[in-house]
Amino acid sequence: MDKKIIHEKLEEIVVRNDESVRTIIAKAILELTKIKTNIIINDIANASFTSISSVTKFCKSLGFTGWKEFYILFRSEGENEQNKYNQEMTLTDEKIKNLLAKHKILVSEVLSSNQTAIVELRDLFASVAKIYIIGEQNYYALLLNFYHQLIISSYDSYLTCLNFIAKKFFERLQPDDLIILFVLDHNSNYLINLIKLKIEEFSFKNIKIITKANTVDKIKDIITTTPILINDKQKIYTHQTIYESLLIILNSMINIIED
Repeated sequence: MDKKIIHEKLEEIVVRNDESVRTIIAKAILELTKIKTNIIINDIANASFTSISSVTKFCKSLGFTGWKEFYILFRSEGENEQNKYNQEMTLTDEKIKNLLAKHKILVSEVLSSNQTAIVELRDLFASVAKIYIIGEQNYYALLLNFYHQLIISSYDSYLTCLNFIAKKFFERLQPDDLIILFVLDHNSNYLINLIKLKIEEFSFKNIKIITKANTVDKIKDIITTTPILINDKQKIYTHQTIYESLLIILNSMINIIED
């Protein structure tokens, strides 16, 4: 019998629940090994209310020469499983440490590169009347949380990820309002053109843009304040990279509100 499946075989016998001697002995082995180490054949015989010969016969039915061989391999199997578990937990701990280290570096890089833009936003929060958040559906959950924090902090705020609603925002926009525009994954030419009209109409200046570092040149005509940039050293800008950076940025903005 394959020593790797001794424990599984015992459980299969127990599951039958047929009240046979085999089932009783298998159950006794599984239960006794949970609470005691260095078990001898007499322990199993007593726990199962059978005999040494019955336990020996049971072991032979599983392909072993007797109790001694059975127990050595059964215990070895348990120790191997425990060692494997300990190793997996160690690897998991290492992975967690690595993830935390990488996240710490990312937080430092994102915040240090956007310090001026975030401080500038803090000053805007203190002076504007209404805040219009225009984002993208891919990041709606993050934006919704940010929007709720603004509402909780008594800011007159509005959120949309839809162009036709964004157009309504622009129609009622006033010079002392603030637009927080996210230009990340989608083509934003429509929104950019709407903002250009407002800039031309009454020199609207309260625009805070969050965008990727590699697309900032495409929106330079509507940049009126220092943009918050998401940078990717590898220049790939995957959804995960943008999401993680955006999470850090929005959390820092929430901290500004709470302070």
